[in-house]
Amino acid sequence: MNRVQMTIIWSLSIVFFVSCESAGDKRLDFALEQAGKNRI
Repeated sequence: MNRVQMTIIWSLSIVFFVSCESAGDKRLDFALEQAGKNRI
């Protein structure tokens, strides 16, 4: 039981971390795009 719970917690934390990372990358891309438009 304990091992199963640990596995579930690990899986959730990894999924959460990956989704946060990808969201951050999208925001960074958007910010860079806006900065590029402002320069031109």
